[in-house]
Amino acid sequence: MKNSEVAPDVRLLKKMVEAFCHEGDFAIVGPFIDENAAQLKPSDVIALYNVVLEGLVNHGQVEAAYQLLTSMLCGVHEISEGSAVGAHVIDTGQDVKPNSDSFNIVVCGLCKVKKLDDALALIKDMVGFGCKGKLLMFNDLIYELCSLDRLDEGYKLFNQMKDLRVVPSEFTYNSLFYGICRRKDPNGALDLLRKMRTNGHKPWIKNCTEMVQQLCFSGRITEALGFLEEMLKTGFLPDIVTYSAAMNGLCKAGKLNEAQKIMEEMLEKGLFPSIITYNLMIDVWCKSRNIERAVNCLNKMFDEEESPTIVTYTSLIDGLCSAGRPDEAIVLWHKMSDKGCAPNKIAYTAFVNGLSKCGRVETALTYYDEMPTKGFELDTFSCLYFINVFISNGNSTKGYELLKEVLQKDMPQSDDLKIVGLVNKAVGELSKDERTSPDISILVEKGLISSAQTMHKKDGNN
Repeated sequence: MKNSEVAPDVRLLKKMVEAFCHEGDFAIVGPFIDENAAQLKPSDVIALYNVVLEGLVNHGQVEAAYQLLTSMLCGVHEISEGSAVGAHVIDTGQDVKPNSDSFNIVVCGLCKVKKLDDALALIKDMVGFGCKGKLLMFNDLIYELCSLDRLDEGYKLFNQMKDLRVVPSEFTYNSLFYGICRRKDPNGALDLLRKMRTNGHKPWIKNCTEMVQQLCFSGRITEALGFLEEMLKTGFLPDIVTYSAAMNGLCKAGKLNEAQKIMEEMLEKGLFPSIITYNLMIDVWCKSRNIERAVNCLNKMFDEEESPTIVTYTSLIDGLCSAGRPDEAIVLWHKMSDKGCAPNKIAYTAFVNGLSKCGRVETALTYYDEMPTKGFELDTFSCLYFINVFISNGNSTKGYELLKEVLQKDMPQSDDLKIVGLVNKAVGELSKDERTSPDISILVEKGLISSAQTMHKKDGNN
């Protein structure tokens, strides 16, 4: 083309520079721009430089891009990639200065590698240079600052945007909102929400959820509820995830009545729960002894063709047993199987323990014996609890057989005081029974319950 005196235009030159940068041939780029720059306008030359800046950033050479841009501000254009490539000083004979795109490329690159102080310094240089900047660079930097709890600097940059007439986006506001939520500052968050409302932006649900969770985990339940209420007054409807976070936090804090009010409020607003939320609701109602509400919730799941999970059934079965309604628990257990939901170890444990508490020991034994066929077994504590219930219901012989099985597995040297206490209790009762006292003596002789026997001797029980 040159031999034919056909000058390549800037689009072709950009494609070639892009190709060099893509291959990492930065040593070629400098001379190439140098020999073609004289025939181009300054704006076209800076377009080529921007391709180089972007190529350096994409190749992980952010520091080199930063150095090149700062040298361009001084009127010297130096491309450097360290000793491997060296440096090339380009003198185009033209006054080529960086533009907003140049700063945008490098600032975004610095944000990716968390060099936020360099990015802030570059923005200061940019403003002094008379460039406006781009929204993307401000958004990236504000987000990174807020992620590192440098919220005050984020706000300073936010105000600088307005001075430069760069209009903040929904991302800008939500980045600040995220920083405020991390600080657990509901008043600051609500002030920002009002500004967002005025400017037609919506808060991201994950940020609202983060605020509620952080407040609940910090024990600031009243503030969490106040934040949800003020969100509604501001004109934003918290979604199901945010309500669920509040419910979960209230449940963990033992505020079951408050959690129930949130559930009712959520349903009144027409928010349809997910499976996770249904499970949480059922668990709360079971723990608060409001078993009818929990059963109605399960029926609602069936009506809406939502498939209950093993967590749903386990919570309800345990709740029914705790409410002294073992027959309904047994019906639900079989319904669970009919619906194709296979019980797991947790479900079996809850069912066996629940039936035992209700005095349905023989029925509980049936499911206890079924567990090994399904690949499960009770943990030691639950098994010993079950054994003591069995003994207290007058079946000492079966209680002894079960105790012997446990002791022969992994019990003898247990340091858990609760487990030792359950063993001692069982041994004490079995020692009083003529049908089992000789067998207990044999176990003592074998050393299987030596620690328990010692305790009984101290208590005067032989």
